[in-house]
Amino acid sequence: MPKSSPTATDNPNDTGKEPSLGAACGFFFLTGCAVISVSIMAIAWWMGGSQHGRAASALRTQLIPWIEKSSLSDVDRKSIIEQLDDLVIDMETEHLTTRQLSRLNFRLSGAPIFQWGAIETIEQQALHCDGLSEAEKVAISTECDRLLRTVLNGRVAMEQLEFALQQVTDKEKLSGRLTAHEHISAGEFQEFLRRIGAVSDRVNTSKEPLEKSPSEVFRMMIDDALSDK
Repeated sequence: MPKSSPTATDNPNDTGKEPSLGAACGFFFLTGCAVISVSIMAIAWWMGGSQHGRAASALRTQLIPWIEKSSLSDVDRKSIIEQLDDLVIDMETEHLTTRQLSRLNFRLSGAPIFQWGAIETIEQQALHCDGLSEAEKVAISTECDRLLRTVLNGRVAMEQLEFALQQVTDKEKLSGRLTAHEHISAGEFQEFLRRIGAVSDRVNTSKEPLEKSPSEVFRMMIDDALSDK
């Protein structure tokens, strides 16, 4: 999805300090939020044993199976799972530092990128909607691409994404997975456009085309989490 290769940035609420690594806070990895509600919540915590092992187990037993059943395209699904498999190996062999584990948790907890299949489905339906003008169809594609940049920059929470997609998706109670409605009206597409535009406007996301696939964005998020900066 390049005209430029943006650098992933931290959450706007980030003060520059890394999340606490104290035993009381524990190791809150993303998989609980992905499997249960894809929101900031945790199912595993540090109470002794291997922090690396707990993280690897969370990926292997929770997140990867969740993604296998997601609506991401086959190519993106396969690529993201391969990247997670590599992370599992690095965790099990303890090749990652505690700081890297913490940054992975921070960057991936409740990450909207795992729900991107629903957005792609909505975008494709919009392109075939007779009730939308060509300008509106172009605007929806543009804003979906821009929203992906906002996700890359870590500047949209899962709750915000769910609100933006509220009228055009259903949310599974147990998995938290978002599924696009089969029939979406022109008015609902227009509201979807307004809401996702507002999400990116709020954080002043660039309108320059991103031209990256979801799996490429996921790779950039991982690289950012594992970087030394």
